[in-house]
Amino acid sequence: MRNYCFFMLYILGYVHLCSADQPAAKNGTLIINYQTNAKGERLDRVRFWLKDSNHNMKMYPREQKYVEDKNLCRTVVIEDLCPGLYTLEFLIPNKDAYFEESPEKKILIKPGEVVKIDQIFTKRTVMYHPIERLREWTAWHQFLLDMSSSYIAQYAPYRGPASEMGIIGGSLNVETNLPDAQWALYQGEKITYRGLGSVSNLIVPPGQGYSIRVKKIPGYEIKVYPNGPFSIGRRQSFVARISYEKAFGYIDITANIPQESILEVEIFSESQKQPIHLNLQPTQGTVQWSSSALPVGEYKIVFKGPLELPALSPLSVKVEANEHAQVSPDFKYTHDLTIESNTQDAIYVLENVDTRKKWQGQGTKFTFQGLPRGHYNLNFASSRPEFVIPPEALKLTIGDHAENIKVEYRIAANVEIETNAEEAFITIISKSNANPTLRDEIKGGKKIYPLTPGEYQIIVEQNTTARQKKSYNISLKEFETKTLQANFQNVVARGNRQELSQAVIISNINEARFKIYKNKEKDQQPLKYQGKYVSVSLEPNIIYELVFEPWDNYNPPQNITFELKTGEHRIIRADYIPAQKLVVVPDGKVLVGDVFGEGSEDERPVQTALISQFSIGVYDVTNALYAAWLTKSVREGRLVYLADFDKKGQVIDLSGFLICKTTENDPYSQIAAILDSEQGIVFKAIPGKDNNPVINVTWYGAQAYCKDHNCRLPTEAEWEKAAAMSLEKSGQPLKKYRYGFSQDVIDRSWANYKYNDIPITNFKVLTSEIGFYNGINLLPLDRQDMAQLRTHDAKSPVGAYDMSGNVFQWVADWYAPRKVSQDNLKDPQGPLSGTHKVAKGGCYASLAEELRVSKRLPLPPDHCDSYTGFRVAK
Repeated sequence: MRNYCFFMLYILGYVHLCSADQPAAKNGTLIINYQTNAKGERLDRVRFWLKDSNHNMKMYPREQKYVEDKNLCRTVVIEDLCPGLYTLEFLIPNKDAYFEESPEKKILIKPGEVVKIDQIFTKRTVMYHPIERLREWTAWHQFLLDMSSSYIAQYAPYRGPASEMGIIGGSLNVETNLPDAQWALYQGEKITYRGLGSVSNLIVPPGQGYSIRVKKIPGYEIKVYPNGPFSIGRRQSFVARISYEKAFGYIDITANIPQESILEVEIFSESQKQPIHLNLQPTQGTVQWSSSALPVGEYKIVFKGPLELPALSPLSVKVEANEHAQVSPDFKYTHDLTIESNTQDAIYVLENVDTRKKWQGQGTKFTFQGLPRGHYNLNFASSRPEFVIPPEALKLTIGDHAENIKVEYRIAANVEIETNAEEAFITIISKSNANPTLRDEIKGGKKIYPLTPGEYQIIVEQNTTARQKKSYNISLKEFETKTLQANFQNVVARGNRQELSQAVIISNINEARFKIYKNKEKDQQPLKYQGKYVSVSLEPNIIYELVFEPWDNYNPPQNITFELKTGEHRIIRADYIPAQKLVVVPDGKVLVGDVFGEGSEDERPVQTALISQFSIGVYDVTNALYAAWLTKSVREGRLVYLADFDKKGQVIDLSGFLICKTTENDPYSQIAAILDSEQGIVFKAIPGKDNNPVINVTWYGAQAYCKDHNCRLPTEAEWEKAAAMSLEKSGQPLKKYRYGFSQDVIDRSWANYKYNDIPITNFKVLTSEIGFYNGINLLPLDRQDMAQLRTHDAKSPVGAYDMSGNVFQWVADWYAPRKVSQDNLKDPQGPLSGTHKVAKGGCYASLAEELRVSKRLPLPPDHCDSYTGFRVAK
């Protein structure tokens, strides 16, 4: 019987939405079975809409084209449907809520596929509890007038079959998804009925101004339909709906704690069986955490910080629907240190023992603000060291309270003793006995002694067999300098002696090695030295050349020529620069563009190009490398540092193009410009960021750096080949990875990127050191981690790191959409001109989609920001 039915369906019962000229073999078929109940109630009145993705709609069944079996189940077959997404919506007489609601259905039709849909309309189950039958309108009306609201709540109006509705009035059906829902039916401001849960066939007098008011339940959002006044007519069946939906909100925690600390958090709520346990680790001193969706209500948050943090009382927070409750516990782990002294010339240098971070202040009173708890060294100096003598250094512990320290500088007077003796003994006796007797030896004929103001006897004794002696009485006042000439007979003139000068060579690595040549005579035997801090005595008034030797993975400083005056003491600083490592990319083919079919239009069509062998940086150019180049280029006059007006802190070239921005112009830059009294403007990476990739650099700044290092920027095709093309093997197809670390999938152990969709509320530069993702380093704990994760060895097929994530990277090409497919290109260079350059690779603030190798970011060449750096090619 069933086979016969389906045969008849194919002969008589089909209609279609596609055009007749569409080949049927490429289209699909939809079979829909529907029934109401065993009696087939209202089955004849059931229809349904079928709507395609272009909003074309047709109603079925049409012209009785259906088959009905003995179980009163109707079947409609719709053939020749174009592949695509359709919406099925059933229409059934249901104003009295007789059947359960039938939601819309989404149907995907594939080529050649048969899809079957079964729909059964279920009768709604209603429990009737009639309490009072009032069959006459006059009786019902008098009932409302006589009874109070509380009485009405106890004696409900008649609820009976709809067939009796005409005798009394209208019918109200109230549907709710919560059995305990408490609601009241109002007419105007008067309660006519109180209900609990769903109610069916509630007979009410016809009239206007009815409304339903619902008791709120904590943790739920309430939606009432209709949400305003409504009318009920005589013999009318009206349906009202009350929907309770669980309401959710969020908790955001932000706290400042020491960098190496762990903040333990517990979140308690009556709606949660178990508290939420968190172990949060800060990034650059700040903890940021956002919860997943939490039921609305009251929460208690308990913080358990490390021992160096003060205890904090539990915090109460209210989570409201669709809102983020901001929690910012103040641990007051930073405090102030105030120092008072007796002189305006006082200088204070404070150093954190753990982090080696330094602060400096000066004056009679100075306050260091916002100091983290911990141990410190406090050193003293003065702007007039010849007269203002600082006290001894102090060791401090910054705890729970602000600290105040008073120190006493010694205000001195100076006595300068000159003698023609080769060696002489000095004795300085205080006549007030306030200071101990000072004994010293002079070699070289002159020395200055700072003394407390007062009366002194000074004895100078020649250190020879003759033992000649001279005695002087002097009086000294504050900031006064007096000179004593203590000359002896029969002493060789000091002008016949050779007096030496001193040079102190300071470098940044312990392995620094250098030679000192006299008069630039390279054929002579030079003086050889090694170390980070070396003091050398040299003859004055001679030209010397300081030549540094290279060291592993470092480029040596440039040679330095200098000359010392007689008795001069000079400090010479010279830093070794980390070398830029390159890796060879063999010649071969590259698939330029999106081979996965998931990117933007400007990533298509995919082009095949042949790339000649070249080299590319293993890492991005670092802050240290770029800062050293800036110092050299500004010193040699090829770049200009702007120190005035609104462009202060910018570096430009001689054509006026912006090269980069320092911290003076953009606080998020990681390179600072420092004025050195001997070297002029010196550029340095901010503390702790030497090996992070340079940011705040324009395309012009990247290009200039490459040119000065006999390199260039890679083309976009070269960059994609180095980032993602698997090394070619004979007889195997080309393989291109989705990401720049030889993988098609990603998680936070592979790259530095934004791996969640939590909104960024407080911007911070979150670059990591180059090559951090090396399979050795451990990641900071995340709130979802059960244990600390180790990074993967995230290098590209040729061995380059950070090709996806950390910072965007400038490439050489001008930007333009790809309009036509081109194959067998040879070393493509991109468009000849344009307004924007291309940046690749994504950054620490990018979602995974932007880290795809084929992704293209167009930026003006004079643009610089906190997300973009570069790497070199050759």
